[in-house]
Amino acid sequence: ACSHPTCTFGVNRLGVSGCVECDQGVLVLDPGSIPKWKLVCNKCDVIVRIFEDAAKVSVKTESCSECESQLLKVEYKEGKTRLPGEKISMEGCIYCNNDLNSLVEKSHAVLLKARRGGGAGRGGRGRGRGRGGRGRGRKAPKDKMAQLAAYFV
Repeated sequence: ACSHPTCTFGVNRLGVSGCVECDQGVLVLDPGSIPKWKLVCNKCDVIVRIFEDAAKVSVKTESCSECESQLLKVEYKEGKTRLPGEKISMEGCIYCNNDLNSLVEKSHAVLLKARRGGGAGRGGRGRGRGRGGRGRGRKAPKDKMAQLAAYFV
């Protein structure tokens, strides 16, 4: 998250609360995570999944009177709501409001090990021998020693 004071994607606008695990981090709303909304710590690997399938989640300027975290507003589309009483929208603290807290799930980011080598994953061509390959009419390459012997003759 950007730390510039006027940035719309910054900690000042999207920060919700201090991280629940590390001391110096801030949980920031990830606006690109729609429809699986999440708060991510800007210092460690904590991820808090919130309000799945919500149409819109926004951070309010007001803060909670009990825990001082920023209030969130969540809006669902008709028929997709997970709020009690089939409400479409609600705002409040995700820690202190029991209705909102039931839609929150904490986890850790998992670092996927990068695959080594040149496998042809996800439809790619992989790492081959340069461009092209053997086309029509080309013969299989000779072994190195035969090539060298032919060169010096």
